[in-house]
Amino acid sequence: MAFYTMRKFAIIFLAFLLLSNLSFSQDKRNGKKPVLRWAADAESGAPYAFQDPQDPLKLIGFEVDIIKAIAEELGMEQEHVQNQWDGLIPGLDRDDYDVAINGLEITKDRERVVAFSEPYYITYEQLVVRNGDEKEITNLSDLIGKPVGTLKGSLAERILRAAGGIIVKTYDSEKNSYTELEIGRLDAVLIDHPVALYYAGWNPQLKLAGQPIGEVIYGIAMRKSDTLLLNKINAAIQKLKDTGKLRAILEHWNMWNFMMANYLQDPSVSNIPRKGYEDFINQQKRELTFWDYFHRYVGFIPLLGQASLLTVGLSIVSMSLAIVLGLLIALLRVYTPVPFKSLAVIYIELVRGTPLLIQLFFIYYALPVIGIKISPFFA
Repeated sequence: MAFYTMRKFAIIFLAFLLLSNLSFSQDKRNGKKPVLRWAADAESGAPYAFQDPQDPLKLIGFEVDIIKAIAEELGMEQEHVQNQWDGLIPGLDRDDYDVAINGLEITKDRERVVAFSEPYYITYEQLVVRNGDEKEITNLSDLIGKPVGTLKGSLAERILRAAGGIIVKTYDSEKNSYTELEIGRLDAVLIDHPVALYYAGWNPQLKLAGQPIGEVIYGIAMRKSDTLLLNKINAAIQKLKDTGKLRAILEHWNMWNFMMANYLQDPSVSNIPRKGYEDFINQQKRELTFWDYFHRYVGFIPLLGQASLLTVGLSIVSMSLAIVLGLLIALLRVYTPVPFKSLAVIYIELVRGTPLLIQLFFIYYALPVIGIKISPFFA
C-alpha cells in the first residue's frame, strides 16, 4: 500500500515538473524576453556577487551590476545560478548556465577549455599582512619559508608557487584566509586587490603591503561553441565602456584603478559617489544587535522553504524509482535465465561496490563530456 502511495506522489510531482517546463516553453512562444543564465559563487563575497546584508534574497556586487547592464543591452532577463567558484567552468560544460562571471582570470589554460569575453576589469595581486609587519614584508622574497594564504585555483596561487620557497596555504573562501592571518596562522595573504580592499583595507588589524604584483584580467566565461552569444556580449561590454556605464559601476563600488584608466584611456577625475563600497564598510564596522540577527535569519526562511520542498520532492521520486528498480533487479536475479542473472549480479556489485559520491560525480560531470546531459534535479 505504501508503495502505491509513494508512486502516486511521484507521478504527481513529475507531472508538476512537466507542466512547469511546458509553461516555460509557452512563455517563450508568447514573446517574453529570453533569459541569460549566469553563474557566480555568492559565498565568495564582496565586491563580486554577495547577499545584501539588508535582504538575504537579493544579490549585490559590481559583477551583478555588470551582468544586469549586459542583459539589459541584449534585451534579456537575467537569472543567477549558484555554483562553487572552482566548479564554475565545469558547470558550463554541463549547460547548467550560459555564462560564468565571478572574478575569473583570463589565463591560457582556461582559454583552452572555454571562451572569454573582452576584459571588463583589470587589477593586480595585493599582499596583506598584520598591522606592524608592513615594513618587514614588502614583496614575495620576504616570505620565503613563511606560510602565505590565497584562494584555491587562483592566479595568486600560481604566482606564489612559482616564486618558490613559500609555504602556500589555499582556501575555498577569501574571508577564511584573512581570519587565519589575524590569529597568526599565516604571515601574509596574496589575493586580488578588490578582495584585499573590501576585507582588509578597513580592518585595523591588517595592512596592505608592498607594490602591485602582476596583472589580473577578468572576463566572462562561456562555452566555445556559443560564438553568437560571445559576439553579443562583447558588443554589450564595448557599449558599456563607450557610454561610461562600466566606469560608473566600478566607481560605485570603489573599483576604479590606474590599470582601468590606462585600459579605457580615461584619466579623467570622477565625482561619482562610492556608495556601494561605503555601505559595505559601514555594515562591516557596525556592531549587530539581536534584532539585526533576527531579521537576517528570518530573511532566509523563504530559501529554506524552497530547499525543503525540493528535498521532499527529490526524496519521493528517488525512493519510488529505487523501489521499482530494486524489485525488477531482484526478479531478474532470482527468476530469469543465466545471462540476465549475470547482468543483475554485475549491476548489483557495481552499484554496491563503488562509493555513492563517486557515482554522483560521474553522473553529474563525466556523462556530459560524452554528450549525455542530465538536469541537476534528475542527476
